[in-house]
Amino acid sequence: MLYQQSSNMLKFRTSAPVAPLARLAGLALCIVLILSPAISRAQALDSALIKQLSAEGLSLDDLANLQVIGVTRTAQRSSDAPATVRIVTADQIRLRGYQSLSEVLADLPDIKIETNSDPRWQNDVQIRGVFGMDKFIILLDGVRISSPTNEIIPVMENYPVNLARQIEVVYGPASAVYGADALAGVINIVTKKPEDLTQGAAYGAVPDAGFQGMLQGGQYDTFIGNFVAARKVSDLVRFTITGQYFYDRQPQLDAVRDYRKNGGDINDFHRSGMFPTDLGFTQTTSAPLSTEIANPITTYGLYGSLQIGDLRLNVFRNYSHTPSSTANKPNNAVYNESNYFGHAVTMFNATYATFFGSNFGSTTFLTYSLYDLDNQSNFRNAFTNMNPAYLFSLGRMFKAEELLTYTATNELSLTGGITFETFFAIPRGHDLENVVSDAENPSSPIVGSTILPGYPQGIAARFFKLNYNNLGTFAQVQYMPVPELILTLGARADRDSRFAATFNPRLGVVYRPSARLTAKALYGSAFLAPSPSSAYDEFGSFFPTGDPAAPVASAFMRLSNPDLGPQRIQTFELSLRAGLTDELSVSVQGYYNLLSGLFSQVSDAASGNRYNGAYPLAPGVPVFYIETIINQGNQTNYGGTVQVDYVQKFSATNRVALYAALSLVDGTVDVLDTNSVNRGLVRSEIGGVSPVMFRIGGDVVIDNFSFSPRLIVATSQRSHPQQGAAFQPGTNNTKRNLIAGYALLNLTARYQILKQAAVFVRVQNALNQNIRNVNLGAGVPEGGGSAQVEFPEGAPQNPVRATAGIQFQF
Repeated sequence: MLYQQSSNMLKFRTSAPVAPLARLAGLALCIVLILSPAISRAQALDSALIKQLSAEGLSLDDLANLQVIGVTRTAQRSSDAPATVRIVTADQIRLRGYQSLSEVLADLPDIKIETNSDPRWQNDVQIRGVFGMDKFIILLDGVRISSPTNEIIPVMENYPVNLARQIEVVYGPASAVYGADALAGVINIVTKKPEDLTQGAAYGAVPDAGFQGMLQGGQYDTFIGNFVAARKVSDLVRFTITGQYFYDRQPQLDAVRDYRKNGGDINDFHRSGMFPTDLGFTQTTSAPLSTEIANPITTYGLYGSLQIGDLRLNVFRNYSHTPSSTANKPNNAVYNESNYFGHAVTMFNATYATFFGSNFGSTTFLTYSLYDLDNQSNFRNAFTNMNPAYLFSLGRMFKAEELLTYTATNELSLTGGITFETFFAIPRGHDLENVVSDAENPSSPIVGSTILPGYPQGIAARFFKLNYNNLGTFAQVQYMPVPELILTLGARADRDSRFAATFNPRLGVVYRPSARLTAKALYGSAFLAPSPSSAYDEFGSFFPTGDPAAPVASAFMRLSNPDLGPQRIQTFELSLRAGLTDELSVSVQGYYNLLSGLFSQVSDAASGNRYNGAYPLAPGVPVFYIETIINQGNQTNYGGTVQVDYVQKFSATNRVALYAALSLVDGTVDVLDTNSVNRGLVRSEIGGVSPVMFRIGGDVVIDNFSFSPRLIVATSQRSHPQQGAAFQPGTNNTKRNLIAGYALLNLTARYQILKQAAVFVRVQNALNQNIRNVNLGAGVPEGGGSAQVEFPEGAPQNPVRATAGIQFQF
């Protein structure tokens, strides 16, 4: 069965977060004006009709055989799909009170979330030992809603978890179907239909309109509100609309509030404007500075879909405002609300699906997607002399795709397609003195360069304008020679105008000797196209030397490499799932990853000397060390998960669903030997992982009450792989420094007070543990280079936090 996809977008620029009350008022107005017809039709239903199309109360076998789309782009049972895929249902989202995509992922095995760990995009994600939020793609009904040019953006409340009928997390490479960037996995959010929003839909009643929403608030002015509404206008016309707004003032963490240096603390630094940085000297800011310590987070998401017969029109936008002081010591960064990163993705999509007879289907996609970095985004830290340094970036894509399916017989089906994408990007580069006001023709001097002798206008930052395209085609055949065996063979070829063609095959063997036993043997490959920022990111600074003959110089600069090629991965995987009884199952997965062509930072002088020791826009100014990025080195990692699931339904209103999962990951990676004069490659442990993680939790439903505890236990965490300074001093540089592990307990309790309303309480970090996550500077000893300005113990995390809210449905 061919799956009809969707996508989204509406574009407007926001330079600063709108006040929470204003956003709440706007949200309420939208609800009242647009959705009042749905609300007015709400009526009480008999309690026997409370069951919904949200996988509520399904058995283990039913849950294991839910249909998924994200693996092959056609609907099939998850047990038959040629991949390891985990499904989070709308029922689980409702019971556990998930409000962000990162919360959903954190409870899944083989995934590690580093929260509050990066000043650029707040969180980081590692899947099966492959680190980075640019290593997987996020889809909405099969259409990409992560950055079109694969710039990294936060994964948090900006993605519409509240809209999900189910969330499919596909582990492993998927370039054989999706092309670039599906290196470590694919996340597909399948949206709700009008009948999913109405009580009694499972019994055949399909009202004309439905509405769901949630309001939640708690400590530190935390607020989140969302709604989803759908209306069936006629048999051919229906629409869906949703919105979500999130605000979090965030607690002032002990590690920030109590940090002291040179006899002062964060309040003293802000009052005086003098910061005793870890660079070895005190910096005094010359720009206005607020004494209010503030680092709030704001996000929103908007989505609309209009279905007219076989045509579906979609628009989606998300925005995230996160502090650029995240994971920085308070003596090295300014903790003001005006210092932040603002990322936005806006996407429009039209999808036309039709069938010819019962065997042949065609789906056409037209998608326009835009990424832009809010032009007020800025760093203000030790590397910018405590003055604002602005950033600018944008990227856009137009994509046309044709997907064809053919069911030859009950045993044989074929899927294929062709894709054309064209891109334009201005990558993020140097820290800028001024806010960029002309997005099509950006210009600004490099921050701090206007005070250099002989440069009254400063030294101009380079802005690259990139135009490139990609042509891809793929084919896949699935064959069932006997009812117990499904064979999948597929491949995709892509030709990106920036680098040579890529070819990515896929092979899957699924064997089901009985309804409760499934074995899978899988092979897949993928490639990560170098994003514009990966290849063209530039940074560094200049300083006056005091030498009349050469009054200006630079100690260090990172400069671009337009010839950067893709990273590649091959994955071998075995899995087994056995239903031991009606209530109990066990599953085992093991994988082996081979990555090549890793992005490695090296000396320009030792790798082609492209820049000959000078910044191109200031050729007379020497740069003592120029770093560039090349494809160099390999990574091997391996691991797996053992998971036990137990589901018992005692009555129509009493049930329990529990899980326990033990995950292992390890491996090695090529990195630069910082203790070597020649700076050659050495083989080191992979970083950014906890080699052992244990999860246990689930949902207990007793009549109108539910309780959902989830515990995540992580062993000692390794520092990041890109940090040569993070090695143990005096060793052969094969071991990573470590930070402490943690035990994170999250709780949700929910009570259905009315047929259309439930109240709930969420407690995060219920054990109030002093948790640290891996950040850029984790494990770096004092004097360990630029990363020393970060927390060497790891990024501090939030203490125990409680919120409460109400869920409602009409």
